[in-house]
Amino acid sequence: MASITEDPQPDEAVALLDTLERATRELSSSLARVSAKGFGEPSLLEGWSRAQVVAHLANVADGLVRMTGDALAERSTRMYPGGREQRGADIEAAARVPPKQVLERFDRSATELGEVWRTLPQSQWGTSVTEADLGSMQLGRLVALRLTEIEVHHADLAVAFGPRDWAPEFARGCLPLRVASLPRLRRRFDADRVVEGTWVLVCDEIDRQWWVETHGADTEIGEAGTRADTVLRGTAIDLMALLLGRQSPAMLAVAGDTARALEFKLAFPGP
Repeated sequence: MASITEDPQPDEAVALLDTLERATRELSSSLARVSAKGFGEPSLLEGWSRAQVVAHLANVADGLVRMTGDALAERSTRMYPGGREQRGADIEAAARVPPKQVLERFDRSATELGEVWRTLPQSQWGTSVTEADLGSMQLGRLVALRLTEIEVHHADLAVAFGPRDWAPEFARGCLPLRVASLPRLRRRFDADRVVEGTWVLVCDEIDRQWWVETHGADTEIGEAGTRADTVLRGTAIDLMALLLGRQSPAMLAVAGDTARALEFKLAFPGP
């Protein structure tokens, strides 16, 4: 079965920009209520302080501005030119400054990214991008990825905001792309390759379902299949929370092999 890709179409990417701007404003408002001491406290993301999460989001915004320029200039690009080591070092450096500066940089970088993206005509969101780790995609995928990070990390900050507060437009618009990323999660070092099975993810809210099957390190995804061990049904937010590691499969409507349902996140770890 051929793999599926779910990059937002150019008109969908433009629509997601509105959701991204609202989500960014909401995150900025939450951060404005965090005390200076609170920035140094742990987030819900294991091993990360709030300052580190916010610094990471600022760094990503800067990277997306650069990647957008590369794509429009028909150059290959990379979010972290120096690899994962550079990513970690940049987060630590950006988080060491006073909390006020961390917040100011986040707001500044988010504003710059929004201004760059708002100047693009709709047709350019279909521009091809080649990223070292993610491969080939359309430029519009960057909007979906940024919106995902903003919503997910807002929930990670322990500021009275959780998955139930995610924008419905985010969940509905980005869910197909998140399902399409499952083969990458299956190739992670911490994926349990012993767990093999077939799952059907059903979202009646957007009238979509995906058939997912694993064989060793390989994953096949399609719109329908001949059989499935387990059916996992939920709203777009429910399924996004599952795929992003923020909700247990047990919190969905499960039909079929319940043990296999619980193994889903062992087969596809992480966000």
